[in-house]
Amino acid sequence: MLPKNSDQNWETYGKDNPYFGVLSDEKFMRAQLDEQAIDEFFATGETHIAEVMATIDHHLAADFSPKRCLDFGCGVGRLVFPLAQRFGFVTGVDISPSMLAEARKNADGLGLTNVELLPSDDTLSQVTGPFDLI
Repeated sequence: MLPKNSDQNWETYGKDNPYFGVLSDEKFMRAQLDEQAIDEFFATGETHIAEVMATIDHHLAADFSPKRCLDFGCGVGRLVFPLAQRFGFVTGVDISPSMLAEARKNADGLGLTNVELLPSDDTLSQVTGPFDLI
């Protein structure tokens, strides 16, 4: 049973089932997680960011190319990494230290040096802007 405090809930997911905590599909449960499932998990982030950028390109600004992006509630980095592969610098924030640790491991594994991962709080006190895309 999860605690009633949402910050504690996210840390519980971060410790026990970080990928399932981000995408609640049984194939992302820790017990089921293999390399193929992790690849599929991150592919969903790539697809999402590609769709967001296509929408921006089509409806808002064809030449939009943000220099700094913020992912609020970044979890294990599902959206941070496709953003970092496209744009200059990405800050990911999350309330769960365990999620941030997993995201750092993943970013390091991808060799991404343009990613900053910060603990979140109600006022985003660790975050400094400005950002072109949130």
